[in-house]
Amino acid sequence: MRGDLVHPTGAIGRLRRPGARRRWAAIAVVATGLAAALIAASSASGAGGPKNTEVPAITGTPQAGQTLQATTGVWTGTGLITYAEQWQRCDALGANCVELPFARSLSLTLGSGDVNHTLRIVVTATDATGSAAVTSAVTAIVGPAPVGAPTNTAPPTIAGTANVGQAVTADPGTWTGVPTITYAFAWQRCDETGANCAPIAGANAPAYTATDKDAGGTLRVVVTATNPQGTGSATSVPTARLPGSPNGITTLPNGGKSVAVADIALPNQLAIASVKFTPPSLSSRNPFTLKVRIEDTRHYAVNGAIVYALGVPYSRVATVPEAATKADGTVVLTLHPLAGLSLGRGQYLVIFLRARKPGDPINGGVSVRQLIQLRTGPPA
Repeated sequence: MRGDLVHPTGAIGRLRRPGARRRWAAIAVVATGLAAALIAASSASGAGGPKNTEVPAITGTPQAGQTLQATTGVWTGTGLITYAEQWQRCDALGANCVELPFARSLSLTLGSGDVNHTLRIVVTATDATGSAAVTSAVTAIVGPAPVGAPTNTAPPTIAGTANVGQAVTADPGTWTGVPTITYAFAWQRCDETGANCAPIAGANAPAYTATDKDAGGTLRVVVTATNPQGTGSATSVPTARLPGSPNGITTLPNGGKSVAVADIALPNQLAIASVKFTPPSLSSRNPFTLKVRIEDTRHYAVNGAIVYALGVPYSRVATVPEAATKADGTVVLTLHPLAGLSLGRGQYLVIFLRARKPGDPINGGVSVRQLIQLRTGPPA
């Protein structure tokens, strides 16, 4: 916590306490094969969001233990386009498709549960105008692994607490097949939902120590089992979300750095970086605005901090609801003067300002408090 006082010129003097520092919705298409892809693509082309010009494609051998690889397809849109993937398991005819939990990246390792089924992938593209989804054609019917080849009967698991600087260890799971079976490990970094997984370079041992790059996301491991009859692969369930944000920060469009308030913990704290009144002084009791920018003690903009402003004494301005900062750390509050606000030469309005992290004690945790003031008349 910290207390500060803003001079009438706008400068902040800090008084630190000890220890401070749409029309588119996802379309569920119940169809088969290429027809499903064409229906979804046709729907997307007339709606908001990116437009698909080439449907996603799936390559790889549809056989238990093998890995399928998909493309996002080809899209046009406004500005940056991002993609989300979801694999679905269908019956042998390509119908009655259901989503596969945690199968939300462009690759999918097939297991015994996929045998005698077909697979497809739904890709959702998002740009500044909205989102659109397109579905691939289904694969051929998945066949069983070769006789005697490694077959997974219980998926790999991950032991340990996933946290930056701490190690987690993979168990290969349970496999059947002719001896001798050997195992290879490949760790992947995923987003906070367990999707958009990508291999981690050099992470091929049973144990993996999480780094700053893993913060804010999840981890999973792919185990490949090999014996004289062939190979098979299986993937673990993702870990819980690691605390923090990727690399600790997010880069804003202007190049600035931002961090989610949920990822700020002591000894780091919130700080009131700047305040701006509009107009800069009052000559009437008309409403005015207060723009506040919140940083943490590392000077990163804070997203989601809860800001509160209170005129003191209470009779000066109406109560202002709390509001959350945006990614750039700013929030704009509108204040409404009351009849008790004095207007005149040398008069000032004092405002108590507070920023806090949701879930923290109102005046504890990483919160910051500050007194600021606004001139309500000509200079003395």
